Amino acid sequence: MLDKRALRKKLIAERDGIAKQRKARLEKSILDSLFNHEAYQKAISIMTYIGFGSEIDTWQIIEQAWANGKIVYVPKIVKTTERSTMIAVKINERDDLAAGTWGILEPINSEPADASEIDLIIVPGLAFNAQGYRIGYGGGYYDQFLPHVRGRTIALCFDRFLREDIPVESWDIPVEIIITEKRVLPTKR
Repeated sequence: MLDKRALRKKLIAERDGIAKQRKARLEKSILDSLFNHEAYQKAISIMTYIGFGSEIDTWQIIEQAWANGKIVYVPKIVKTTERSTMIAVKINERDDLAAGTWGILEPINSEPADASEIDLIIVPGLAFNAQGYRIGYGGGYYDQFLPHVRGRTIALCFDRFLREDIPVESWDIPVEIIITEKRVLPTKR
């Protein structure tokens, strides 16, 4: 098994290699499944990451959620002298965002939401296993954040990134549902 750093590099290169038109078709299928899922339909508030690079385009989620009258939160990294943490911040329009950590769009506002009041959290990742564990980018922000939420957790990924060789650490928090272009997979949590 590859170590996490090597596996991250391999997965990013593989995802970056998906042709643009194919990626758009796969994303449409994934997002259609998300929008038809009861967890999305029942949610009053959602939190989603802002897609970056070859990640799934989450702007479509944000815009659909606004169109459906949902409250939308996105993550913001807050740095202190001791450590960096992630908070959820409500956004109402694109102008509420600016380039932040690693050039990823983040809320300009730093007023954190009560994480326990978010109904649905879309969790990013490079790859997932059937139990809902993921390999992310290595910051550990979601593993620190997720214990404070009561809402459902969903991951969106291309089916080829469901794999069983995901290294799992004791602090890792699995997601409840994984949606790919081929299936909706409740995890074995």
